[in-house]
Amino acid sequence: MKKGALILLTALALGLCMLFCTRLMLRHLDTRAMPTEHGSRLPELSWLRHSFKLTDAQFEKITRLHAAYLPTCEKLCERVRESDARVLHLGLTPGEPVSTELSAALRERSQLATECQEALLKHIHEIAACMDAQQAALYRARMIPHALGVSCCANPKAHEH
Repeated sequence: MKKGALILLTALALGLCMLFCTRLMLRHLDTRAMPTEHGSRLPELSWLRHSFKLTDAQFEKITRLHAAYLPTCEKLCERVRESDARVLHLGLTPGEPVSTELSAALRERSQLATECQEALLKHIHEIAACMDAQQAALYRARMIPHALGVSCCANPKAHEH
């Protein structure tokens, strides 16, 4: 009997240890690390290069701008995730439907969304500045509706090109 209890306790202890270690590793693992594609750490830019027929010089400049923007984007995304978690927690808390804490958290989340959109719009215009006038107009027409969170159908000129 003692041997069985010892085996059970050891298995439970190892299971808990594995759970704790896995959670700790996942917390420190950079799950937002960008994938590589054809040797590029910025595969999301390949569509841009081909869609807008960018020159090597344009693409190089845009790649540098995009790489410089990524830490800002990641920090904003982390703040959004934290804000979303707070809003959800407060929204699920029993009590009045919209507590003063929840109302404040919603306002904070709204302000954060505005901050994200402003940063993205600035980035879009920096990228467009690396292009010729026609490329820039097409790029802005395609990207700004997404940055603003509005339907492309709200921008009839986006479909003219």
